[in-house]
Amino acid sequence: LLCSLALLAPLAGCRPAPPALPPTPQLATTTPSGTPFSTPGPQVQDLRDALGEAEIRRPPARRDAPPTPGRTVLAEGWTAHRPGVWVRDSPVRLRLQGLTQAPAGTQLTLGGQPLPYQPRLAASGTGPGWQVDKGRLYLATGSGAPTAADPPVFWSADLAAEAARRDPRGAHGLSPAAHARWRGTLADRTRACVLVPGGGAVQWQLDVPAGTALRLGLGIPDSYDRSTHGRAHATVHLDDSLLWEQTVESGQDWVDTQLALPPGAHSLRFAADPLGDPAGDSLCFAEPALVPAAEAPPASPARPRRVVLVGIDTLRVDRLGASGAVPSPTPVLDQLADQSATFDRTWAPAPRTRPSFRTLLTGRWPGRAPGPLLATQLHEAGFTTAGFSANVHLSAALGFPAGSGDWHFHDSDDAAAQVDRALAWLDGHAAEDAFLFLHLMDPHVFYRAPAPFWGALSDGPEASRVPARFNRWTIADDQRKGILTAAMKTEIQARYTEELRYLDHELGRFLQALDQLPGDTLLVVASDHGEEHWDHGGFEHNHALYDELTRALLWVRPPGGLGARVAVAAPTSLADVVPTGRGFVGLPALGPEATDGQDLGPLIPDVGSGTDGGPGAPGAAALERRLAARDLPLGHFMFGPEAWGVVHQGQKYVLHTSDGKEELYGLADDPGEQRNRAATLDDAARAAWVARLVAATGGQGGLGWRIHLRDARLPFTLHFADPVAGAGVIDPEAARVRRTNQEWGEVPPVLPDEVATVVVSDDGHTVTVRPGDRGVGVLWVLGPGRRSTATVDQAGRRFTVGVGRKALGGGPAVIAAGALLVETPAVTGAEATGIADETRAALQALGYLD
Repeated sequence: LLCSLALLAPLAGCRPAPPALPPTPQLATTTPSGTPFSTPGPQVQDLRDALGEAEIRRPPARRDAPPTPGRTVLAEGWTAHRPGVWVRDSPVRLRLQGLTQAPAGTQLTLGGQPLPYQPRLAASGTGPGWQVDKGRLYLATGSGAPTAADPPVFWSADLAAEAARRDPRGAHGLSPAAHARWRGTLADRTRACVLVPGGGAVQWQLDVPAGTALRLGLGIPDSYDRSTHGRAHATVHLDDSLLWEQTVESGQDWVDTQLALPPGAHSLRFAADPLGDPAGDSLCFAEPALVPAAEAPPASPARPRRVVLVGIDTLRVDRLGASGAVPSPTPVLDQLADQSATFDRTWAPAPRTRPSFRTLLTGRWPGRAPGPLLATQLHEAGFTTAGFSANVHLSAALGFPAGSGDWHFHDSDDAAAQVDRALAWLDGHAAEDAFLFLHLMDPHVFYRAPAPFWGALSDGPEASRVPARFNRWTIADDQRKGILTAAMKTEIQARYTEELRYLDHELGRFLQALDQLPGDTLLVVASDHGEEHWDHGGFEHNHALYDELTRALLWVRPPGGLGARVAVAAPTSLADVVPTGRGFVGLPALGPEATDGQDLGPLIPDVGSGTDGGPGAPGAAALERRLAARDLPLGHFMFGPEAWGVVHQGQKYVLHTSDGKEELYGLADDPGEQRNRAATLDDAARAAWVARLVAATGGQGGLGWRIHLRDARLPFTLHFADPVAGAGVIDPEAARVRRTNQEWGEVPPVLPDEVATVVVSDDGHTVTVRPGDRGVGVLWVLGPGRRSTATVDQAGRRFTVGVGRKALGGGPAVIAAGALLVETPAVTGAEATGIADETRAALQALGYLD
């Protein structure tokens, strides 16, 4: 009663009434066209694909071209960092900053002699040597300050390759067409281009249909060299007439235009004028294509096709109304489920963004050669392609724009901005076959939905007991200090649910507009991983392999939609999206050498083409058997001691790399994974599980020994009666709670060779161990069992060891027998090519960098 009285409510400690939310968007029931989705619709003519037939004129060679591309003399700019160490800005955007070894393809010389790379030089190292960290170059000459008389010289393969790539003399070794095919980044937008060096030109002979326009963008691509600033003038000629011209310079955003073309046979020429600059600046003519003019009738009665892949970051599937959550925070997604085939037992390969989205977009497990992205495959099939990402792990530096003509990256933007950008792009490409990848970041920390959603379920930004910005480490610190209360945990979960409500509303706005576009749309909605809210004592993601983290959303709405939800119980994976999308558009099936996924089409009724799909349909039973027999790998997380897992016929087996802990859960009768049955395994069953794990992850493993060294100083040799299959040092990173994010430039505190160096004899009978500077860590030996022994030679003594506490290397040691998984593959694909300050700040805020 007091809370209902406005004047007394604050005195009574009443919670303010929640804000009113916008009405829930209602999805229309789409109808199939009757035309099979595999029938090509209107397609643009991408001029990049016709470069092989173009006349490409290279400019004359530069008279002032540097004799050694990639070489930079560092005579100036040095300041004292600490005694004996000098620092200056790095002259280039270096690949893999701050690693324990010199960035690949780099060298720093002094007096003509290469200096060693010292990963801790900035903090504590002594010269001579050098280090790169956070865009700064550190140098210790070992004698004195660097001088102009004998300056350090830096060489970068990236800069050399870029110089060669732009060199019109052909030093790049590429054909003219391959040289002209480029991808340039300006600000937050990466685009596929025709690269024209200053003084050069590209000309096509074209037969232009009636009602056609030329669509293109223009810009000067970014350079590894931070000191460059270019300016050039572009012209576009149709036959002998100037059709368009524009001057651009470095740092300027893309300039876009669309120009009507008269029908008939014409020559079309792009040219770049360097405006007298001897450096010969190169221009990117972005996404040049012949397209049907907006006011012209379609050239064909075929309907445009649209493939839209929505990737939702950090979506916990069991929090959706369609998964049984009451009350439902996701009424739009619930409506979508009723029009879709929902794959209700889908796993992500990792509880982490980058490897999971790489699998989603390539159809390959994270540790395998990635192959072409779905955007590349659909571009080759005639689709115009684009992507919109809000996660720094899906940035251009890591190769995700490949295949997309237009790729936008806007760090942590809300769904409203992402939806606006995506709808604008779709509207501009509504009359052509098009592929769109839309990434939505909102359920990710910091759990700050915009008004009026923030406060609808929680205390709101004004009264919250939880900080406005937090990440996993700040919450873990509060939990360690004992100040994270049950009420704060409830508040955090309420804020996550508010993010889901906001995301759902914006997704409804997107789907309403999408369904009003002409033609037919195949819609796939997927998530990269889930989120833990203390189900197993942890928070956020990227730290364990439980289902709240590794279960993923995968829904497919075929063109026209379904009259009722088709729920599929067969186990599936994000790897299945690429082959399924290919099947819908009529591309040939991929073999096992090209994809780790399965085409789920037989389980999806495709009412648009009249096929009789779905569970029970022809081909569905055989596919379900293949899915049930397939082993699904899990792993590649960063923020907990390393572990790898495999899902096999309703069970999940997890093996921890460093300490050998095992977990085994029956997911049907223990969906919360609370009853670990690994203790029931005998050696035969354990070996079978490890064999599945090895096959699924692509690692090396089996049964063997872990040797835990403590304060080892003396070299020793182990002699085995039966040969071992291998031995080595378990990476010290595998035991850390917060492992080093080396792909973003962090340096591990302990390297394997600081633990020990291990050599196995050719016959496998002898393992020689030489402890490193630390002598503390874990060794692995594949082969010996619980009852095996080894003869040790150490400091002139010979003795026998087996499982248990021993003395090795002059210090205490523990030998344990059990399952091993070692030398597991890293996430494959492009690595970061330098980290801008704003990118580093974003990674630190999200908790990915310390």
